[in-house]
Amino acid sequence: MANRVWYFASVQHRPRPDSVAHLWQWRIQLEGAVVRRSGAFFYTLDDCIRDAQEHGFKAQLSASDSFGQTSYRMDSPDDDGNPTPRN
Repeated sequence: MANRVWYFASVQHRPRPDSVAHLWQWRIQLEGAVVRRSGAFFYTLDDCIRDAQEHGFKAQLSASDSFGQTSYRMDSPDDDGNPTPRN
């Protein structure tokens, strides 16, 4: 059984040439290929996670887990098992 891998990553966005915003985006990979990604960027990790949950993400992860982190990788079995967070 193949595992989906969920990635939550901070990305740089330049709303103006003189500023940089760090936003969050999620994506799903299956066997090394990106099969889906968020259709938007999010100002907070919690907002990104909520959107991912609407698209099938089942693990618990919160912004309080992310202090100092710029990305997360979550291996998720295709069944309803518990994913394992990996930094």
